[in-house]
Amino acid sequence: MEYLLQKGAFPILRKGREPQPDSYSFTWEIKAEELKTQEIATGIIRKHARDSVEPNFTCKLCPGKLAGIRQFIHEGQKPILVLHYTGEHRVGKKPQAKKSKNLIFRTEEAEDLFSRLVQKVFSISYRQLHYQEYPACVFSPSGSTEKDWKHRIDSCNQYVKETLEKKKIRAVIMLGSPALFYFGNTLARENTDKMVRFNFSGLEIPGIVLRSPEAILHFEDKKKSLNPEREAEKYKEAREEERKIKLNIVEQLQRFQKEVGLNFVS
Repeated sequence: MEYLLQKGAFPILRKGREPQPDSYSFTWEIKAEELKTQEIATGIIRKHARDSVEPNFTCKLCPGKLAGIRQFIHEGQKPILVLHYTGEHRVGKKPQAKKSKNLIFRTEEAEDLFSRLVQKVFSISYRQLHYQEYPACVFSPSGSTEKDWKHRIDSCNQYVKETLEKKKIRAVIMLGSPALFYFGNTLARENTDKMVRFNFSGLEIPGIVLRSPEAILHFEDKKKSLNPEREAEKYKEAREEERKIKLNIVEQLQRFQKEVGLNFVS
């Protein structure tokens, strides 16, 4: 039986309204004599013999969370932290989470797109950067207000600060919806494609706000949905729009690299 379980020989069944099994976050229980846990006043259960921010730690700061995002931190080697969110925040949409803990972004397509952008600008693998979900949990978009999302990322700021200090991060790239939560809708639009100063629980750090890979994919999908022969003019316009968006992202990342003073090419 143990062999069959390890081989995944039994399917994991779920009812239609249940979340995907991969969307759950489970805490690995260590023997009491090896590792003691306690719930501190902030509502966080910490395991003292480990790093304070780890993939399986339990956080109770935000009411109404549906689940923690599996592998919400992906560690790299370069001193850049990418803050992003694979959950769903748009009102009317169903809650979502990435299907695999091995993915950083929600889909393989988004992963591939960001990989190409990082390779083009930094000449390194995108997995050499650090990534952190912001916020780190899945919530229901229905009934969630702008104030709710702001509270959630404010609660996550201490974990971002810990990552910045622990990994000696020199700059932050904030992608997509986290900018909406951090700045609010109006300021997020004003700050998109701009260098800014972020503040995470009192720690200030330079960074840039960019569109998410999922948002950029919208322009790719728009082009792919058109027939280049039967809809030649629309196809040409969509292709040019996609080219301009990607070129702008590349230019902003190049400016970011120059202003922060990071050169990864030896």
